[in-house]
Amino acid sequence: MPRYTDTAQINTMYNDKTFEMGYFASGMGLDPALGSNIFQCGVQVAVGYCNKQADELAVKALGSADRKVRAPSYQQISKILNQELPKIWLFWEVRPLAFNKRIVGLSEHWLQQPLLVFNIPVYQEIEKWYVK
Repeated sequence: MPRYTDTAQINTMYNDKTFEMGYFASGMGLDPALGSNIFQCGVQVAVGYCNKQADELAVKALGSADRKVRAPSYQQISKILNQELPKIWLFWEVRPLAFNKRIVGLSEHWLQQPLLVFNIPVYQEIEKWYVK
């Protein structure tokens, strides 16, 4: 039977595996490394799932900042996760961003730092913005 639980109870249920199914939200930015906590061995949110090959590929991908070097590792991780299905996503929320051209500094900062984690980095250096 569905029921609401608080964070402490959810963490306990994760650890002792006393649940059958959960409905949770999880956020990720554009960098696939930010999602590694959902599958890595020994991580609580992975809920007991473990694939050593996926872990090795994640570590390998972190060894470079070059997308072309990282892509094959993340593509292989995707194949593993799609085959083993440790989790099933019900939906993916798209968070589009729009910048008013009259605000100077916002879009420039975005171009310098396009990686977003919940859109937070966009708002750094706000003290340098101004309106035309």
